[in-house]
Amino acid sequence: MAFMITQAYKAALSVLAKKPFVLWGLSLMSGLLCILAVIFCLPLPIVFIPVSLTLSAGMSIIYLDGLRGKQVNSDQLFLGFKNFWHVAGGMAWMMLWVLIWSLIPFAGIIIGIVKAYSYRFTPYILMTRPEISATEALRVSMRETQGKRGAMFGADIIIALGFLVVVMILALLAQIPILGVLFALLLAIVYIVFIAFGPLFLGLVEAYFYETRNHRPVYYQYPPYGQTPGGAPNGGPYYQQYPPQSAPNGAPNGAQPRPPVAPTPEPKPAAPEPKPAAPEPKPAAPEPKPAAPEPKPAEAAAKPAAPEPKPAAPETKAEEPKPQEPTETK
Repeated sequence: MAFMITQAYKAALSVLAKKPFVLWGLSLMSGLLCILAVIFCLPLPIVFIPVSLTLSAGMSIIYLDGLRGKQVNSDQLFLGFKNFWHVAGGMAWMMLWVLIWSLIPFAGIIIGIVKAYSYRFTPYILMTRPEISATEALRVSMRETQGKRGAMFGADIIIALGFLVVVMILALLAQIPILGVLFALLLAIVYIVFIAFGPLFLGLVEAYFYETRNHRPVYYQYPPYGQTPGGAPNGGPYYQQYPPQSAPNGAPNGAQPRPPVAPTPEPKPAAPEPKPAAPEPKPAAPEPKPAAPEPKPAEAAAKPAAPEPKPAAPETKAEEPKPQEPTETK
């Protein structure tokens, strides 16, 4: 339970750190629209109640898309109105049954809280799986919240108790004569931050629990029961349900190892693939050998061209007029 709560807090804080003002603005828009619906349709509760419930379901989808890393905008707030009667009817059916369970004498409050957490996934089911009817959505939510209700309740209680403790400490410190003004200012800041971002954080935590519901497989580090943390028998990762559905093999958390057949054949065909690629450069190696003697005929062609200026030397000697000089002197 502590692991699930810690992971839910980390996921919610990471999303809230990335999109604080966008989520806050959409939450503020949803609240203002609900207030306007109540003001203008106050004599007709049959009008403003379904509208408010549909807007609440649209805000749940915004939290879920933000947790999945998708872009969130105001259009998602009105997605429930495309299938208005289905979404509004399912949400009203959920609220009606929570009220009925709460009216049981003596234990009604406890039973009502348990049922409220059992029906916690109803808006997500209505918005993401329209093939499920409005009445069936409650039964599906009860199945998918098994094993998670205590963690969801604990996550909400920790936030509420933490807020109360901080408020009580700051309220006591505010009674100090001089420094009390500073603590009173901090108390006001805590109130503003909690009112503005507390519902966003709790909504993201709830969306995290739906995202990791029982039938969604998730990889995590815990080894199956009876095995060491060193790794699976075949060296592959563990495939587990988180949070678990059941433990048919007696393992805690329903942990089950991945079947050993799937990962073993994958590296075997991949290993011989580089072997046929190795002899490919061998026939390519003798290709430069016939290209080496090509400059030899070129050198031979240059050698016979060298003696061509030798016969030209005696031609110049025969043309010199040496024997004519003594005849002219006589």
